[in-house]
This record gives sequence, structure tokens and C-alpha cells, in this order.
Amino acid sequence: MMFRRSVKTPIEHVVIIFQENHSTTNYFGADLGESPKDLGPRIKDPTDLPPGWPTHGAPTMDNADFLFVRQHYTAAELPIYYNWIKRFPLCDNYYAEYNSPSTPNHWALIAADACGIGDNPHGRLLGWFKGQQKRPPFDIPTIPGLLEKHGLTWKNYGMGAFLDFNEIAGSDNHFDSTEFAQDARAGRLPNVSWLVAPRFALTEHTPDTSSDGMHWVASQVQAVLDGKGWKNTAVFVTWDENGGFYDAKQPPLKEVFEQPKRGIRFWLPKKRQLRWGPRCSCIVLNAFAKQPVDGQAYRPGKEGQPDKSHVSLLRFIVDNFGLDTSSLRPSQRQRLEESSSMMDCFDFKQQPAAPPIARLSDLHLRDKVMRFLGRRQPSPATPAQPTTPAVPGPKRELSRVKGPGGLGL
Repeated sequence: MMFRRSVKTPIEHVVIIFQENHSTTNYFGADLGESPKDLGPRIKDPTDLPPGWPTHGAPTMDNADFLFVRQHYTAAELPIYYNWIKRFPLCDNYYAEYNSPSTPNHWALIAADACGIGDNPHGRLLGWFKGQQKRPPFDIPTIPGLLEKHGLTWKNYGMGAFLDFNEIAGSDNHFDSTEFAQDARAGRLPNVSWLVAPRFALTEHTPDTSSDGMHWVASQVQAVLDGKGWKNTAVFVTWDENGGFYDAKQPPLKEVFEQPKRGIRFWLPKKRQLRWGPRCSCIVLNAFAKQPVDGQAYRPGKEGQPDKSHVSLLRFIVDNFGLDTSSLRPSQRQRLEESSSMMDCFDFKQQPAAPPIARLSDLHLRDKVMRFLGRRQPSPATPAQPTTPAVPGPKRELSRVKGPGGLGL
């Protein structure tokens, strides 16, 4: 099937920044006006997690009330993110593709498919006990492979899950995460970039501080701005899954996983929700991302737009570049066809918006100027400072071991 552009867009580059383990209610529920019961107490950062805190999505959505943690962040803990979502779209109806830990969601963001695996991959014996019928590497088409067939370029900056697909595992397009900012500033970004943090402490995965990860993300966005890519580069900032944090909305049921009778998970229900997982948000940054109307930033869910998931980002890539998906598997094409594109977050006829503030010092200066002009009240609390410099760590080789990139997180 050919997805043709319904409108010729100025977007020449797409950047997906994939962070870790926060639900929409946990991160942005305070801005969305969600109920105190759903929000729970304000979180400490680094988080003070209760005993028995689960690190990933619950085995079944039915027991979310006691398996998920109800705590929330505010603008004081996440000042840059909250500044962005006041001006740019925050997808309040954006769900994880899989109700699972990280890895299947990383696979979905590469190939629109996790081959029926709803858990992090395990060894052959443990995988058999957990009902995993397949193990990576996979022999299925991918979106990066599709881009190549259309003469378009892509780079993977640090995401280890790329090595789980035979089609692209041996590509020369795998780079360390630290090289993204260099490429962005030099104006040599490919058509599509997948980017994860260069070290675990910057992924926002609890119990590490979210502030450090936020500042790292902001530094990558600043690199895009420095490279004059604001008008032709769409940046999507999202999180792979809810990480054990409660979300106020029940995810739509898209697919069921039937638990085998064998093995160590005999206490789980015979069937559980495989797709989708809890909301995990997506921030859309671009000069043509929809701007606030009457002081209200664009929220697709509140506007009645169809729900979105990680595959919606792939649908945007397909739509934007007019890709022919006939070489994909039927299940992949079906997911793309059923997914709501991120196109509704853009208005290519609007006056280009000013770039976002990506440095905390600039945010402080803006606040001072606005207070001087009498246009806003002081921030409710002093914005969080990074506890460690948001600079790249040691160069990391891509691997299938535990670490950033959704492998075992």
C-alpha cells in the first residue's frame, strides 16, 4: 500500500527521542488537570519508591490499582518539559504499543511489530516457560529498511534493539548516542533518527533523577536548533512505557496474549492484554507544530482525535515521505493502516512558531522578563537543576545486554 502525502510538508528530518518508564499521569497529569486521587502525592526526584514497587507494566490492567504507584511530577521538577507543553502539542491520548516492559515497545518503534513477544527477551528455557514462541533476531522487514528502499537515509543513535532485526543489524547506520548532537549541529542529520540516552542515568528510568534526563533531552533539541533545523525537523519526545506508574486512562484493548499453562507464571490469568499499554505521552516540537489557541495548548485527546501509540510515529514517517509499504508483512501494514498518524499535531499553513527554550538559564531569563512586564506570576518553585552534568558518558557499544535501548529495562 502506498501512503501518499495528503499535503506536501516542509519536514525533511524526523527525530524520535525515546526515554524510559513514565506514564502520562505520572509526568503530566498535573498539567492535564487530572484528579488528586489519580495523581497521588507529589513525587520526590530521585524517587522515593515504596517497597515492592514494580519496574514495568502490570501483568494485567485489572490489578493496576494495587500494582501501580500513584505519584506525580510538577513544573518544579520538570521545568523544561512543562514549558514545552504550554506551547507545543502534548499527546494526551498516546499509549505504549505493548503492555509490557521496554523491549517490545522498542521493537514496535522500529518495525511496528514485536512478533508476539510481550516481555523482555529471555534465554531459550526461560522464554519457553514464559510462553515466548519466538526469540530475536527476527527476519521481518523494518521501517529503516523501507526507508532505504525509497532512497532515504536513517541513523540509529544508541538503540540496542536495532540489532534484533537481521535486515538492519549489520548496517553501517548504527552510531553512538553522543554523535547525534554533532550531526545535528553540523546539519547532517538523516531523514529519520532514532535516539536514546548514552547512559542509564540520563534515561529518566527510576530511581535515577528525571531532571538529568530532561536536561540531556533538552541539549539534543538545542543541537537541532543550533543546526538551523527548526523548520524542517520534527522532533518527537516520548517514553517507552509507564514503568510501574499509574495512569488515569485504561488503554484500549488491541490484542490479547494467551498465557500457556506451563511454567512459572501459572498464577497469571490465562489471557492478558498485550496491546496497548498505559499512556506514556509524546511531545511534538517543530515550527509547524500546532500552537495554543486562546491560551490552550493543543491536546489531541481533548480535541477528539483518534488515540495514538508508538506505531503512530512510524505512520507519520510513512505519511510524510510517501512510503510504499507493500513489502511489509500484512500484520505490519495493518497496524500502520489502523494507527492514527501524528499529522494532526501539525498545521503547515500557520506562521512558523518560535523555537522552544532548551536551556534552563534561558528559561530563568524568560521568567524574569515576563515578570518585569507583568505577564505572568513567578514559578511555584525553583526549577530543578541537573544533579550531574548532562553531558555524554563513555562511548557505549550496541549490544543485547541490559542497558539503554530498551533491553532489559
